[in-house]
This record gives sequence, C-alpha cells and structure tokens, in this order.
Amino acid sequence: MANGITPWLLGRDITVQITPQDVSSNGVFTNDAIGALTFTGRLEEDSFENTLQTQDYRPVQAFNANPVPVSYVGTYTLTEIAQALPLLSSGSGWGYGNVLETAFRTSFYHKIVVSAFQHTITNTYTESGSGSPVYSWTFYALMTNVKRNSPKQMNTFQATLQTISISNGSSGFISNPSVS
Repeated sequence: MANGITPWLLGRDITVQITPQDVSSNGVFTNDAIGALTFTGRLEEDSFENTLQTQDYRPVQAFNANPVPVSYVGTYTLTEIAQALPLLSSGSGWGYGNVLETAFRTSFYHKIVVSAFQHTITNTYTESGSGSPVYSWTFYALMTNVKRNSPKQMNTFQATLQTISISNGSSGFISNPSVS
C-alpha cells in the first residue's frame, strides 16, 4: 500500500500537517504566509482511490472496445474530528482549530504531510508520543471539497483532495506522493 495511508497510521499518534501553497508564475509552489496548519490525534478516517481514466479508440466497424489510458487520478479523503468548542471563531465564520476548513478557506493547493509517531508508556505510566516520526507521507494536492458531518456522536470535517503534478521549476516534475 505504497500510495495510501497504511491502516496502522490511524490513531492518536498521527499528525496531519497542511501547508497552503501559493503558485508562482513559473508553476512552482511556495508556502503561503499563513504557514503550516496541524492537528494531532484527530484523524478519524482516511481513504485513497486511484482511477485510470480511459478513452475508447477503435475503428468504427470494430466490435471490441480498445480502452487507451489518458489520465491517472489519485483522490484522497481525510476526516478530522472537530474540536468541541468553539466550532466558529467570534464573528469570522471560519473554523476555529478545525484545520481542514481553515485550509480550504486559505488556499486550494496544499502540501500535506501525514506522520506517525511511536507511542510508548514509560515506567511511571506517563504517555509519550513525541520525537521523530516513524513514518511520514507527503503529497501535494488540490483540495476540491470540504464538508462538515454531524452525526449523533461527533462532528467531523471531511476534505477531498486530488493529487496534482508539481513542477520542479526547471524541466520536470517531482515525485508525488513521497514516503519516508
């Protein structure tokens, strides 16, 4: 599962960092002035879907289809558990402490970093989940949708992201996504 978030990543030691991006005139992404928006321990759900889009190219009299790949689309969905209070900051209508909504209102292009930290319990029974991540997954995406869900148990924000090609500023593209 190289391109998807692995199942063991879901949990309280998962940090999601979303950095809104500005696009320069030559297509290079730079970090927006707002900086990185981060939430830890509130990743409720994620999903990943690869889609290979095809076009049928065949002679008119041919019976069998001839699907030819024309594009590849990677779609990611992240669900953040909303903080209880306050859901809105005073007077602005912006999500307060709810990263996905704030990121969507800031920019449509984002750098997403999902990191897993090792969770340990020390001999004094205090919990620890800090230090260097044991797994980090980075990708650039266009945030196409954000919605708020309000089932009976909890409120969540869900973002749909589509991976995009990223120019390296000269003659090619960088690997998207990357795993370290």
